[in-house]
Amino acid sequence: MSEGNVSADNFTEIKLNEGVLWGYQTQRSLTYFNIGRHCFEDSFIDALVTIKRAAAQINFAEGHLSKLQYKAIFFACKLILKGHYRDQFPLRIWQTGSGTQTNMNVNEVIASLASAHISEQVKVQKLHALENIHPNDHINMSQSSNDVFPSAMHIVVAQQTTQKLLPALNKLCRYLVDKQMEFKGISTVGRTHLMDAIPLPAGALLSAYLNQLEHAKVEILASLQYVFKLALGGTAVGSGANASPTFGEQVIGSLAKHYNLPFKQHDNLYAAVSGEYALLQYSASLKLLASVLFKFSNDFRLLGSGPRCGFNEWHLPANEAGSSIMPGKVNPTQCEALSMVCMQVIGNDLTVSLAASGGQLQLNTYRPVIIHNVMESIELLSDAMMSFSEIAFVI
Repeated sequence: MSEGNVSADNFTEIKLNEGVLWGYQTQRSLTYFNIGRHCFEDSFIDALVTIKRAAAQINFAEGHLSKLQYKAIFFACKLILKGHYRDQFPLRIWQTGSGTQTNMNVNEVIASLASAHISEQVKVQKLHALENIHPNDHINMSQSSNDVFPSAMHIVVAQQTTQKLLPALNKLCRYLVDKQMEFKGISTVGRTHLMDAIPLPAGALLSAYLNQLEHAKVEILASLQYVFKLALGGTAVGSGANASPTFGEQVIGSLAKHYNLPFKQHDNLYAAVSGEYALLQYSASLKLLASVLFKFSNDFRLLGSGPRCGFNEWHLPANEAGSSIMPGKVNPTQCEALSMVCMQVIGNDLTVSLAASGGQLQLNTYRPVIIHNVMESIELLSDAMMSFSEIAFVI
């Protein structure tokens, strides 16, 4: 670093923005990858920070960090995880495919906060030595972007699935069970080829949707077993270079306790670093759920059509005006919103499929776009199912 916060490395000189906590790698990414507006979600940044905190704990236990350095890193991570300094993580999704720049963004911000904390402790405690905190040497110690970034991807997917997606799916399933009981003894017309077939209980129609949703849930839970396997300890190419033999397992054990989720080290770290087939399988399970919900919402829209010239069997809620020109017209808007979400999720899965199959040799270099699409799918499906359950299920 040279005077005026201008870089003095072998790359083109670049100035840091005023008042920022990040360093030159983050600044270069902001400058050279000013593409779109998509940034990483706070929950993903939190996963990276939580990994850094756990890594510092193990590095301290193994004697690689001093007590002062460890406490400073822990303090910095705690501040970020409390929601402070969110504006210090501005990098776009569309960057290096390994996520190196976002990993370094996190390293640089933590290092700045930790260094400031040490400086303050030196003043308060009147210490004689000022211990250095470096983004690579201390925050990224025993790690690589190539094992940290995919581990954060798996952590945030597991977390969002258990906290958002599955509760929303379970709620929708409970509503279907309740409606089966409500419609007990009521018959409707079964249709094939959109033509009248034979009568069937109304509850039987709902039971078909419930069974399909429960099957999708089974597939999601099955795919999670692979998401729980983390790449930490593999470092750059899966060999574990620059990390102790037990580092990865110890960090993952700490993360499992923190999140109360069964994370464990991948049984083949070369595979964990080079491919992203766990999230490919997981995304496929989301596509299955989206396909079930697509039919579900379209059937409801058809059965609620009318009221005079359509089926008019399900009474869908009249929440808002459906037309700017036809007074009193009401549309199946919740069905339409759910259908659009399903289309987006199916499209996201195609992107994930192409990205997962497109890595080269010892690294998949499409990870940012994979996690962006998977997290969007989780969010959209969770919100749409919750909305449909609470608003549209007045039938």
